[in-house]
Amino acid sequence: APWCGHCQALAPEYSKAAAVLAAESTVVTLAKVDGPAQRELAEEFGVTEYPTLKFFRNGNRTHPEEYTGPRDAEGIAEWLRRRVGPSATRLEDEAAAQALIGGRDLVVIGFFQDLQDEDVAAFLALAQDALDMTFGLTDRPRLFQQFGLSKDTVVLFKKFDEGRADFAVDEELGLDLGDLLRFLVTHSMRLVTEFNSQTSAKIFAARILNHLLLFVNQTLAAHRELLAGFGEAAPRFRGQVLFVVVDVVADNEHVLQYFGLKAEAAPTLRLVNLETTKKYAPVDGGPVTAASITAFCHAVLNGQVK
Repeated sequence: APWCGHCQALAPEYSKAAAVLAAESTVVTLAKVDGPAQRELAEEFGVTEYPTLKFFRNGNRTHPEEYTGPRDAEGIAEWLRRRVGPSATRLEDEAAAQALIGGRDLVVIGFFQDLQDEDVAAFLALAQDALDMTFGLTDRPRLFQQFGLSKDTVVLFKKFDEGRADFAVDEELGLDLGDLLRFLVTHSMRLVTEFNSQTSAKIFAARILNHLLLFVNQTLAAHRELLAGFGEAAPRFRGQVLFVVVDVVADNEHVLQYFGLKAEAAPTLRLVNLETTKKYAPVDGGPVTAASITAFCHAVLNGQVK
């Protein structure tokens, strides 16, 4: 709609995405419709708000797919690439696998002995929407051997923390997409994440309800030294508690306000449950060490801290 501010913001990104895809010779056409001027079309496709993006596959106008990706040029382009082309790269040898792993921060490879299995179709469907990760797929026995695998497994390769995390496919029940998605979201996060404008969205989308925040002044060496203990405690709580560092001298005043803190309170710990919004503070107020952090997390999770 010409009067819509969100439409005006999207328009240049949409045009950039079209140019990028055209330059790649990706077989997809991007078009735009003035909804208020084309009311019959808007009504036919159930458009009630703007901007609305719908993807029509193979000329089928009865069941368009709702666009679920980001609203920037690269996000739009990648969402479409994974629908008009393969959502995962087929890997035939170790050189191809290593090239894929080395080229991105987060790479997910599905090792399946039978590529006709329904688990593979589910894996490829997940890959269509997980745009922050790059996906590969193989059935080559030699690649199973080279990566130390004997059964169907989805492996997340990453350029941080432990470098690799394996999700074994249940031999009887098959691939559980919900469990796999939770696994990928959890293990694609760093064990310790610094809170800032670039990471905040991923922190809140992590599907981990308990967040432990360490407030520090990063300009002080004594505060920076605490990060090692914080990171040491993090692995045992992976999937249960998300470990987050908040720099009190950065643009994080709103976080301090939410917890009722002043910058002078650093270094200090707070744990919040996003479902109940209940906040917890250490009772003893002692030094921040790996042991004290571990004890605090256990106490909160076990209901010993009110």
